[in-house]
Amino acid sequence: MLTTATDEIRIGSLAIRFLVEGEASGGSVAVFEFDVPAGANVPVAHSHDGYEETIYGLEGVLTWTIEGTPIDVGPGEALLIPRGAVHQFD
Repeated sequence: MLTTATDEIRIGSLAIRFLVEGEASGGSVAVFEFDVPAGANVPVAHSHDGYEETIYGLEGVLTWTIEGTPIDVGPGEALLIPRGAVHQFD
């Protein structure tokens, strides 16, 4: 299912907009924009057994902790989170 940028999920101050959902790609990919304002509440650490997650920075810097290792992601940088890796952003 293709969605528009106006279809937004809010979790506190976080905003998620799905651009492509898994059904539209035969389950191969989902694409979403994720806005994280400075000082946002941090969701709990989690993992995904069924897929990898790729983070691409558009502006600002967001620190992700993957399996206990902090990694900064800034504009133009990408980060691959492997299947099963426990991660969260700080």
